[in-house]
Amino acid sequence: MIKKLLSTLLFFGIFVPALWAQTGTLEGTVTEAETGETIPSANVYLLELERGAATNIDGEFTVSNIPVGTYTVRISFVGYQTYEEQVNIQASQTTVLNVELESGAIGLDEVVVTGYGTQIKREITSAISAVSSSDLRDVSLQSPEALLQGRASGVQLTTSSGNPGGGFEVRVRGEGSINAGNSPLWIIDGVPVNSSGTSESNDLSPLSSIPASDIESIEVLKDASASAIYGAQAANGVVLVTTKRGRQGDAEIRINYETGIRKDIKRLELMNSQEWIEYHFEAQGETETRGDVEAFGYPSGFDPADLPTFDWQEFIYRDGNSQNLNFSVSGGTDQSQYYISAGWEETQAQVKQVKFRRYNFRTNFDHQFNSKFATSLSVNLSNTAAPGVCQDGFYVNCPFYQSIEEVPMSFPYLDADGNLTGRNTLDEGGSYNPNTEQGSNNNPAVVFYEESRETDMTNILANINPTYNINSWLSLRGTLAIDYRLEKERDWERPLADPGNDGSVNRRFATSSNMTTNLLLNARQTLAENHNVSGFIGTEYRRQYFDEVEATQIGLGNPFLGVISAGAEPSFTQGFNTEFRIASYFGQAKYNYNNRYYTTFTARYDGSSRFGEDDRWGFFPSFSAAWRVSNEDFFNVDFVEDLKLRAGYGVTGNAAIGDFEARGLFGVSGSYRGISGLAPSRLANSLLTWEESKEINLGVDYALFSSRISGSIDFYQRNNTDLLLDRPLPTTSGFSSITENIGEVENKGIEFEIRTINLDRGDFFWSSNFNVAFQKNEVISLQGDAEMLDPGDDDPIAVGQSLETFWMPRWAGVNPADGRPMWYDANGNITYKPTTDDNIFLDGGEQDAIGGFGNSFRYKGLSLDVFFQFSFGQTVQPQTEFSYLFADEEGVLREVHTDRWRNPGDIVKYPVARENGTGYFEADGWSSVNSSNSLFDASYIRLKNISLSYNLPTEIVQKLNLSGVRIYASGLNLKTWTAYPYVDPETVGNESSASFPTALQFNGGIQLSL
Repeated sequence: MIKKLLSTLLFFGIFVPALWAQTGTLEGTVTEAETGETIPSANVYLLELERGAATNIDGEFTVSNIPVGTYTVRISFVGYQTYEEQVNIQASQTTVLNVELESGAIGLDEVVVTGYGTQIKREITSAISAVSSSDLRDVSLQSPEALLQGRASGVQLTTSSGNPGGGFEVRVRGEGSINAGNSPLWIIDGVPVNSSGTSESNDLSPLSSIPASDIESIEVLKDASASAIYGAQAANGVVLVTTKRGRQGDAEIRINYETGIRKDIKRLELMNSQEWIEYHFEAQGETETRGDVEAFGYPSGFDPADLPTFDWQEFIYRDGNSQNLNFSVSGGTDQSQYYISAGWEETQAQVKQVKFRRYNFRTNFDHQFNSKFATSLSVNLSNTAAPGVCQDGFYVNCPFYQSIEEVPMSFPYLDADGNLTGRNTLDEGGSYNPNTEQGSNNNPAVVFYEESRETDMTNILANINPTYNINSWLSLRGTLAIDYRLEKERDWERPLADPGNDGSVNRRFATSSNMTTNLLLNARQTLAENHNVSGFIGTEYRRQYFDEVEATQIGLGNPFLGVISAGAEPSFTQGFNTEFRIASYFGQAKYNYNNRYYTTFTARYDGSSRFGEDDRWGFFPSFSAAWRVSNEDFFNVDFVEDLKLRAGYGVTGNAAIGDFEARGLFGVSGSYRGISGLAPSRLANSLLTWEESKEINLGVDYALFSSRISGSIDFYQRNNTDLLLDRPLPTTSGFSSITENIGEVENKGIEFEIRTINLDRGDFFWSSNFNVAFQKNEVISLQGDAEMLDPGDDDPIAVGQSLETFWMPRWAGVNPADGRPMWYDANGNITYKPTTDDNIFLDGGEQDAIGGFGNSFRYKGLSLDVFFQFSFGQTVQPQTEFSYLFADEEGVLREVHTDRWRNPGDIVKYPVARENGTGYFEADGWSSVNSSNSLFDASYIRLKNISLSYNLPTEIVQKLNLSGVRIYASGLNLKTWTAYPYVDPETVGNESSASFPTALQFNGGIQLSL
């Protein structure tokens, strides 16, 4: 099939003769209706040909080589109502079109990217959220994922790491799968990309290779009727990223430089040395406590009042900084348009030794060879690096965890005389302190300076798209694309960091190659004036191949050489490769009658190598319709400019499982006489097939008072059936489980979007936007009669509950008589030793309501944007912080000291001080019993971004021989309102484990236009 696709592309791209047809030209001027001033950079777009031009500095435009015929011309510019008119192009004639744009929201006239094409938002029949480049200006973020946070309704983002360039957990309308993936399909300039990070040393997102400055728009296909065109890959939604392209006109050169600082967003309140001593004297007695403190390097008979306190959080944090420089040039003639950009970014994170660096280069090129044949080429090259330390996890060698785990009287260094100090004395005859909480090799200073973790990622994303216009209404378009990634990682532990092995070095190399090719036949025609018909049929093939090799060498013996060949002996080696393939046939048909009634039918037939040979292919249809009530003769409501009702239903699939889950596999098992043996490792299931997601969506789009108020409302219900679950097998079978299609999960919700123009008084313009989504998740059924999976967990999967529900006993507080911790049993009575019989289901880790709201102000050349993001209803279990609520010779949170039981009659939050696991009579230790008191409300409202910019007046700019100068400043994560008691509610999932917190950022920059 690939050969056929490639042959067809070559045929139309190379061997088809250039058939020159009669053509004409369209030209004109775009001005502002109220003032008559020209509007530069307005977009002039011919809908049927999907090409156009931009107005120059005098508001003039020219589009040449237009085949003879009638076309719909759409002219738009931010802050103005879109103008639309049909024009007739005649052979060798110039058609003149002068247009005056009225101020107002473009709202429902925006051109939105959909699957395999574009569409006017006014004509859309499904649920799509869009974020444009104007929404992203001055937002200093490293990844496209972050740009969606709070800006696209129904899209939930949880920061998996605050590390610069770190990834996000993205969910579109909740989670529908248990074992298969829940992440959306990401498509950049029409190319499906591998968005999963595979780094073993940090959470570097592959999507961080695309800088925000190159992004034109981001669209999220939320319901099945929108995403079904991507079939088996679209059960979790689709995110379409479109990068900037050139337009016909003079070259526009832009240079942007930005610098900023990064600070930690919040710190925990921990006990000082005197509070720690007092608490531990009470918990475990004076003798044992003194012995513990002496082990940290203090003399026998020390006076607790004289013990110093070292601030370990201050030790790991620093004031980070960032710099980035971006250059772009765009323009073109009527035949060729180009957009070229290059950039560099260097960020020092707010945690020591953590960095992010990116180089990127992009070229987007479009060329119209003649009226029949055109092609576009997009190439993005990037290299990102993230040197640092262990960043996320409940591990003794991760600095954030260490900063709250270390006792307050321990120090990182010894001076030349052996005295404890917080100052680096290595150049003065001093040394690392061997007597920290976790020993010498896990001293945070040793982790910072004697271990080097480096991740280097090179990405190539390229695609070519030849288009052959058979006639004015029929065209053939092909795509050949590659998404290639090379990952190189090194973890070098010098002898001081790995004394047991006298130093070690680990190297890992991995490549991911993701190739896609497709061919589409597009048609668009208007019949009898009012019957508008369009659609396409196509075929696609995708192959993703992953290859990895890794090795660890020990016995380095010195702190100077961190290469594999410097090791004395091998410790670990491994390597593997894997791949999957998808073949597809698809089509879409659209019809609208007189811009009042719209229908869209989509169908896709997919085959995946991941499924059983007896059920490898799946059919995924969808249908949606819309009624523009406001265009009916009977509808006569003056203040309603536009009112459209939408309804859609569709089926999509989920194939996000291992590449060989359906196959019977053998694995390496043991050896005999130095030869590896093989043993069965997985049972085959030839009937294994897709998870199916069936979704219904009802929606309303509206525009009121000349588009001063516009937005949408959507209701949806999505049921994921035939879940890909592992069914346990008897141990006598020799296998633990087999993957089958069993179970069902339901998601339902409602989404609101509203945009308003509050004031438009000439020089002063004020607009607002708000979106919120309410969602609910429930497990409908599991395998057979099973009511629960993993009943021994605190967060099992249970029928009738959400996927992230908690299952624990209820906390009853502290007994005021004796300070013992209390819980409720199954009958609602007090117990001091709860069991699983006392567990109840508690509110889960899903977010019940998410969204954002912002305001934009413009006064002459001054602009101010303020944006808030919020999340409500998420309950989390902060495992790391909660573990420091008891005495165990480690750091302890200060509130445990100040709000603990001491005397009969005390009404307090925390029980009497005792060592974990002892001293609580019937209970083994109150904090070792996970109950409702280990859960916290992580709801928050965050002032996410403020940006202030100023465009210098034209007379000043012209004296500088420039076309524009913009100066700006911005702040990120400025203020958070939350009841969550720990560091950052944004970086927690339902269970938090010492996650790298997000940073407070202040940035400033200047943009020059030449």
